[in-house]
Amino acid sequence: MSIKYECKVIDNRLIYQYGSKDLIAFKQLASKIRHSANIELPSRNSIISNIANCMSNGFMLNGLPIMSSPEVKIIRGDIQHFFPSVNDHKLLKMVKNSIFLSHSESELLKSILSDPNVKGLPQGNPLSSVLSEIYLSTFDKKIKIQLSPLYYARFVDDFIIIIPSDGSNNNDYKSFLEEELERLGLSLSKSKYMISEFSQESSFSIDFLGYHFESKKQESESKKQESESKKQESQILSIKISSSKIKKIISKINHIFKIFSNSPQKNRDFLCLYYRIEFILKGVKTVDYRGAYKLRGIPYTYNHVNDFQNLKSIQSRIMTLSRINKLSKKQHRALYRLSFSYGDKNKSAFYPRDYTNYASMSNQKFNSIYTSLNLKNMKTKKRRVAEFSVLINNLR
Repeated sequence: MSIKYECKVIDNRLIYQYGSKDLIAFKQLASKIRHSANIELPSRNSIISNIANCMSNGFMLNGLPIMSSPEVKIIRGDIQHFFPSVNDHKLLKMVKNSIFLSHSESELLKSILSDPNVKGLPQGNPLSSVLSEIYLSTFDKKIKIQLSPLYYARFVDDFIIIIPSDGSNNNDYKSFLEEELERLGLSLSKSKYMISEFSQESSFSIDFLGYHFESKKQESESKKQESESKKQESQILSIKISSSKIKKIISKINHIFKIFSNSPQKNRDFLCLYYRIEFILKGVKTVDYRGAYKLRGIPYTYNHVNDFQNLKSIQSRIMTLSRINKLSKKQHRALYRLSFSYGDKNKSAFYPRDYTNYASMSNQKFNSIYTSLNLKNMKTKKRRVAEFSVLINNLR
């Protein structure tokens, strides 16, 4: 069976793109394998929530998690070049030994695992996330058995392990992980591996899945000594967007302004600029041409953030680019109001005003936006929202 595909390099990764019919077939096979092997694909949101709960035991102070865990070590690791490093033959054998597949299903699986032009697992194929769980299942089991972690999670090739501090040599953990990965023909990324230790007397700082976790001292009034107005220090768990992701967001904003600066800079061009920035800063809900809901923007992508200190740089960059492009006072004020909440240092959560739902917006209000952008007429509201979304997300 021959499958046609195209390859594109996106964020320094080779991504495979397939035709719609082949995508449907791959999704159906992925669904069968997932249910047959009882595979539960990891949720990024639940992982971040579980990390916060593990480190705080669910205790909160002014809406922020209090660091109340015992002395722990936090191991953060990444499997180097995971997808192209997977042993195709070993994986194919693992799948066949655990799941019954029909002849056509086996041929479809072989089309990606026996393709001489594809090294390892092809990123972009719906099967790859399910197959990666099968391939790394023994690695997961060994960690849980040998290290008895307080919490362990792996999101494809990124993993985090929280274990009690027991005086063990930190090099022992690294050696153990390297040996287990080597059994699968994989290797540990040296640049992304790190161990942080936390106790009530020390702090920690770590990046994981686009977030930055950090313990911070915060004065809180002790309930037991409230009458005496004495203070005690608590450590709270600060959750920010990681610096690397902030840079990517600002880079995208730079690109959006570049598109505007190269345009005739008429009212429609500014509106495109405005809504493109909105699709980054706000939690935006739209639909695609099939009617499926799409969620975009920082409030949806990073909904666990409770520390907004480093987000002010996003607002500052927008205002700077506004001045560089010599926007009118009215346009400058519009962008300022749009990005205003990112300059609020005391903010600790996203509010309802940080979200925009175009899917449920009144016809009158949305049609006003749609008409101002001179988009072609569509019969239904859903089709118009989809057309609007395509325009705003087109950053070429």
